[in-house]
Amino acid sequence: YRDSSSLLQVPCSFVAIPAKIPMMGINRLEGFLDIIMPTGRTGLAVMSWEQRQAALDAPKWNDKISKAIFRGRTTGINFAELKRKGLPLTISQRFKLHEMAQEQREGRLDCSVPLDFGISSFWQFNGEAEDLEIYTEMYPLVSHLTYAEQFNAKYQVVVDGNGWPDRVASMLLSGSLVFLATIHEDWVIRQLQDGVHYIKVKPDLSDLVEKLEWAFSNDHEASK
Repeated sequence: YRDSSSLLQVPCSFVAIPAKIPMMGINRLEGFLDIIMPTGRTGLAVMSWEQRQAALDAPKWNDKISKAIFRGRTTGINFAELKRKGLPLTISQRFKLHEMAQEQREGRLDCSVPLDFGISSFWQFNGEAEDLEIYTEMYPLVSHLTYAEQFNAKYQVVVDGNGWPDRVASMLLSGSLVFLATIHEDWVIRQLQDGVHYIKVKPDLSDLVEKLEWAFSNDHEASK
C-alpha cells in the first residue's frame, strides 16, 4: 500500500525501496509502475445519486454563472509533517485556492473571474488542537455547497486530495468547464484531451488565473 497523498505533500515522509514493483491501482504517479485498472470506485461508477442527478439537471452553459468554484475538505494533507518540516499550508493545492480567493477579495489578486474557492471542513487533521485554531483563523471555513449549487458555475476547478480526484466524472457530465490540476493518472484521464474535454492546469496552480481569463474572454470557445 502506498499513501500517494503523503508523497504529494511531504516527499520525505515515505520509505522507498530500491526496486520498481508493479501494483494494481486506480491511479498512478509518474515514475511508478502501477497497473491502472477501473474499479467500482473510479470513473462514472463513483458518482453518487446526488452527483449524477445534479449533473444531469445542471443549467445550460448560457444560464450558468461566470465564476470559478471549488469546495473541498483538507484531504491529502499531513499537517503534523508540514509543521515538522516548516512548510506552509499553501503547499497544498486546496489551501492555495483558498488563499487565492482571499487575495482577490482583498484586492491583491487581479482576475476578471470571481473566485469562489474555499475549504469547508478540516478533515483527517493530525495536528495539535492549538494549531487547528490558528489554521482556521488564517483560513476561515466557507459554507458547504451541494453539487447542484456548484454546477451553477461555468468553471469547475479540480485539484488532488488523497489521490485521483474522482469528482471529475460528474463535473464533466454537468456541462461546466473543468480546470484540472493533478499529478495523478487514471483510466478516465487517458480518454480525455486537454483543450477538448477539459483545461489542464499546472499542479502549482501558477497558470490558473491565466487560463480562467482565457475562458472568460473566449466564452464561445470555452462553451465547446
